[in-house]
This record gives sequence, structure tokens and C-alpha cells, in this order.
Amino acid sequence: MSLISVLALIFVAGCGQEEIAEAFDANEQYKLETELIRDYLAENNFEEDTTDIGVRLVVTEQGGEQMAEIGDVIYFDFAGRFLNRNEDEEVIDTAYFDTTIFSIAEEELGVEEDNPIRFRPVVYTYSEDGWTLTQSSGGTGFIVGFRDGVTELLKIIGVGGAGEIVLPSRVAYGTTGTIGINPNQVIIFEIYLRRAE
Repeated sequence: MSLISVLALIFVAGCGQEEIAEAFDANEQYKLETELIRDYLAENNFEEDTTDIGVRLVVTEQGGEQMAEIGDVIYFDFAGRFLNRNEDEEVIDTAYFDTTIFSIAEEELGVEEDNPIRFRPVVYTYSEDGWTLTQSSGGTGFIVGFRDGVTELLKIIGVGGAGEIVLPSRVAYGTTGTIGINPNQVIIFEIYLRRAE
């Protein structure tokens, strides 16, 4: 291949990247997502709190008097769903994509068999840093918005309570997405605090 051909390929590749960069405006995307989240919260009459990184916290059911404290081992379940707009620009709370609760997986995801490895509460130590997973939880970590949202939500709901954390895509799966989740996707996680000991 000649030097001219190589330079032409580099030029074409460089132009493509610049066009992609121009086509995606992170600030505009965040603005659209913020409007979507605000509309969702307003339509459901949810009072919200917001973490430092922009995760919205909603208490849907206040738990009992026992609150999670630093040093407690926490057991909680979650169910994740998408938040979008339809063609008429109406807010739609769309499909579930993951959960630790078999009944939701069965009804919403078509799962037919309960799997005790998959469908069980997440377990972590509620530390000063907010997030230390135990080996029994079956994982080593979660996306930053999930960790941040769960940690902050557990400060305001008691054991037996429930809430939602609403994640803009930049603290969820970002501009690339992941398997089964589109890029720039706003995510809602329902959180159920089962126990703290």
C-alpha cells in the first residue's frame, strides 16, 4: 500500500471520528435525560432527593423504625427497568431488564424456573465508603450510579422499606450501553431493603 493510500485512510478515519463527536453532544443528552427524569417524577408525584453525582432518590414505602447503620450487613433486592419516551413524547416506564426477585422475573421476563443463585438478595456491608460487597452476593461491584444510589437511599428508608433510584445514562451504562441495554439509556432501579443485621 502506498504512502498516499495510508494517509488517505488516516484522513477518512479521522473525519469519521470528528463527525461522530459532533453528532453526539453529551451536555444536550444530559439535558434531555434530566427533562425525562423530571417529567417521570412529576407525573408520579414523587418527591425526590438527588445525590452528588445526579442519581435521583425516591422513597416509595417507608420502612420500620430500624435504620441501616454503618457496619451493618445489608440484604436488599432490586428490579431494574428502562425509562423512555414514546413517539408522542409521553413518558413511558418500559420493560424490566433484570431483577433479584423471582416473581418479577417470572411475570415480566418470562423466566420459568426459580434459580436460588440468581434470585436472592444482594448482600453488602454498609461501610464508611458505602459499598463493600460480601462474597455471598455473587458479584464484585455494580455501576457507579447503582452503588451511589443504593448507599444514599438506605440512609432514608428503614428496614422493610422500598424506593427507586433513577440513573442518568452517564452514571449507568453510558454512551456504549451493554448487552440488552441501549446507549444513553435512563435506568430505574426499584430497591427493597429486606434486613440489616
